[in-house]
Amino acid sequence: MRTLFNTAEVAEAHRFEYWHDLVCNQFVSADSANKSDSPFDAAIVSQDMGRISLSRMQAPKHTWKRAMKHVRSDDDEHYLLGIVAKGTGVLEQIGRVTQQTAGDIAVYDTAMPFSYALSAEINLVKIPHRFLDARALCIRDYLARNLATDRNLSRILADMTNSCVALDLTFSAQALVGERLSESLIDLLLAVIDLHHEANGGAGGGYDSFDRIRSYALSNLGDSEMSPQHLAQAGRVSTRTLNRIFVKMGTTPMRWLQGERLRMAEVHLREATVKSVTEAAFLVGFNDLAHFSRSFKSCFGYTPEQVLYRR
Repeated sequence: MRTLFNTAEVAEAHRFEYWHDLVCNQFVSADSANKSDSPFDAAIVSQDMGRISLSRMQAPKHTWKRAMKHVRSDDDEHYLLGIVAKGTGVLEQIGRVTQQTAGDIAVYDTAMPFSYALSAEINLVKIPHRFLDARALCIRDYLARNLATDRNLSRILADMTNSCVALDLTFSAQALVGERLSESLIDLLLAVIDLHHEANGGAGGGYDSFDRIRSYALSNLGDSEMSPQHLAQAGRVSTRTLNRIFVKMGTTPMRWLQGERLRMAEVHLREATVKSVTEAAFLVGFNDLAHFSRSFKSCFGYTPEQVLYRR
């Protein structure tokens, strides 16, 4: 679905209120504040494309702030990619503050609190966790960091986003086109991340423990007995430090682990690497099929059977 909104269609006194309701519903629940002294003239065009959504937004100075109350209320688990075309942005998450200008690219996570101050034209791409986590194990190292890399590669990513926003993929026959384009865009983002990772010697700064924890968990999802103690041992930290790591992410070790299990089960079902829902459940460490089905629908909004049989 492709949508276009412009505050010029609203009385000047109500423009920011309209924008707040629109943007917070369009992307992710958050508080916002108008920091502009001039009329709030803003516009946004959005395009759903396969399993992702992307937008081109232009707005005067304002802020978004997603607090823990929002994280707890909606369980939104996406990465948002911000590519500044003109103007400036200041992104803050997990204690990092990143200044953005034209051409800068940054990733942030809706599963954790963040704030974003913008006075810019910006491309925004919303990508479910499961489509990046399995292919970019280092991505959490680079949250709220400028992905400083070859400007030509960054420009290709920005240009592709612009072009895809302009497409009309509303007809069902074009669904496959959207799927293919979304995969291409994600691959291009992964190229940017890989190049940045290589240029920085593979070091993201402070998330080595989490990388070890995540690597262990993903390699042992079928172990239904996995516990916080196992995760702490894999990360070479105490259970107290383990809990602190996940508090910063707005979750708990076992809630995070269940999310990883469900995301991997969804991948198995979608890619037809399993023959039944039961097999998918057991493969990722669920022993209770009813609990798995309830948790799966709560997480994704559809049943595992709907994925397996493409209903």
